[in-house]
Amino acid sequence: LTRKEDGIDWTLSGPKGEPTNQFAHLASSENSHLLDDSNSIVIETESLHGTWTNRVGITSANGWNPGWYWPAVASLIVISILLGMLTASTLVKSQRHRDLVESMIPKKAIRKLQRNQTVIEKFNLITIFYADVVDFSGVAGSMSPVQVMDMLNDLFSELDRIAKRHGVYKVETVGHRYMVVGGAPNPESARVAAKRVALFALDAMAFVDNIFLTKEGGKLFIRAGIASNPAVAGCVGKAMPRYCFFGDAVDVASRMEKSSQKMKIQCSEVTYRLLQDSDIKFVLTKRMDKNVNGYGV
Repeated sequence: LTRKEDGIDWTLSGPKGEPTNQFAHLASSENSHLLDDSNSIVIETESLHGTWTNRVGITSANGWNPGWYWPAVASLIVISILLGMLTASTLVKSQRHRDLVESMIPKKAIRKLQRNQTVIEKFNLITIFYADVVDFSGVAGSMSPVQVMDMLNDLFSELDRIAKRHGVYKVETVGHRYMVVGGAPNPESARVAAKRVALFALDAMAFVDNIFLTKEGGKLFIRAGIASNPAVAGCVGKAMPRYCFFGDAVDVASRMEKSSQKMKIQCSEVTYRLLQDSDIKFVLTKRMDKNVNGYGV
């Protein structure tokens, strides 16, 4: 730290009225003699004692490394890793939550609910599949409630996988009834929707007939109904909203199921015509002993 001697009036008093001491050089470090314009900078400071110049620099070619440098680097690395893991964990949890919600409600319905809008969608022609366990009361009567839940969970979980494979939308399970729909919530042609639901129904029946057994080794039987008609879908209520279907397609499919026979799939007249026009040959036999409230089957 050096004072410039140019232009100094030595007669001026210092800060306390005392004569100014003539200190041209105040202090220096051990290796200050190694500093030059190539490795240092000069900072000038005005004071009552004149202008002081402070030359600051680093003489070592490797720079200056304080004792805390490497511990600080290690701490930053550990903190970065922890923050990365926390961020990744948060993103994974958020994605799992999003996937869970989207497995219960279609994405476009979720977006409307988030905007506080009413979710109502009209479909001109969709195909609905209903299935029910035959003689469920008798089957469940010999089981504990926990065993009944295990049985239905095993059955419906496999039906969910079959539904995903055929691209049909699983709507709900009400008690021991199972419902899927083709042609909604993502609209597609009526023929394609009917074909998807029919193929799903055949695979579901084959699974129950040939593979599925309860944990007690018992066999289960279901009956099913399929119908193709107009319908309306939407979310009912604000608390725990559910994506539900209403209309002729639901009513007729339910009637088809209730009047069906054990391990049989009964379809409505409209579904029959759609399957006849499909690019896959379906073998359907007309029932002569049933007419469901005016609907030919």
